[in-house]
Amino acid sequence: MGTGSVTPRPASRTQAFGTGLALALLALGGGPACDEGATPTAPPLPPPVAPPPPPVELPADPDALFLVVEMGGGFVPIEYSLGQPPLFALSVGGELWSRAPVPEIYPGPLVPGILHSRIGEEAFDTVLGFIAELGLPDVAVDELEMIRQPEDGPILADAPGVEVRFTDPAGSRRLVIEAFVSSSHRDPRVDQVRDLVEHLDGAVPPGAPAWSGERLQVWAGPAEAFHDPELAVVRPWPLAEPPHGEDHFVCQVLEGRPARDLFETLQSAHHGFRWENQGALYQVLGRWLIPGEPTCEG
Repeated sequence: MGTGSVTPRPASRTQAFGTGLALALLALGGGPACDEGATPTAPPLPPPVAPPPPPVELPADPDALFLVVEMGGGFVPIEYSLGQPPLFALSVGGELWSRAPVPEIYPGPLVPGILHSRIGEEAFDTVLGFIAELGLPDVAVDELEMIRQPEDGPILADAPGVEVRFTDPAGSRRLVIEAFVSSSHRDPRVDQVRDLVEHLDGAVPPGAPAWSGERLQVWAGPAEAFHDPELAVVRPWPLAEPPHGEDHFVCQVLEGRPARDLFETLQSAHHGFRWENQGALYQVLGRWLIPGEPTCEG
């Protein structure tokens, strides 16, 4: 797939030949006529050429995820932030996972959809160019670089942020943009990340198929009754084990038949569903894990 580096395109042979011929004519006096006694002048210097961006090294494993873009946070209920897949996840081999569009219904489906496709070589190389321009290879490994909203501009306190995670052979590097949609940002990297997101969205082909994995990540925690009684649905507790968190959400990862059975149950549910155990109501959120994606269990 890509070469792993981004370099400027060299001048064509015709351009090089034409430049060499002009310099040779000047040296031999074959250039434009000039007045006798005029002081010869040197040809103008070419404009400086910007150095090429640093090479982008990728992991050797073609199945490794080297770029993950996530959006989350903001002033939204916990069920709309926990359990959401990345916006995009791209492997070294060119496999692209993306968050499926959410249907405009209320309450929305409980299980988020994930699409799976392959990215073209040209689009893949363009992604490497974005990574180099953003300077992600220079971010400290296992550190988080934050772009906050300018304090002198309008502050959006409830807007979601975006995290771009790039992984190379040395480790993972993270760039986080606070309030991604805020118009007060002046850091040029914010617009570059917006262009990257738009590029990845355009790389997903129309009709990309829905994807199901092998590991189901499940969050379960206490919940109050749904605020709209007419849309509320209460069902028996769907997991084999009773809830573990009385006042917080607890995560686990299921595989095999338990994962498939629970996925089928949750897939038919929406955000108005509550799950009852011994008289208490709980929320259960689940989604498939993308291959190579770390789990909530660490």
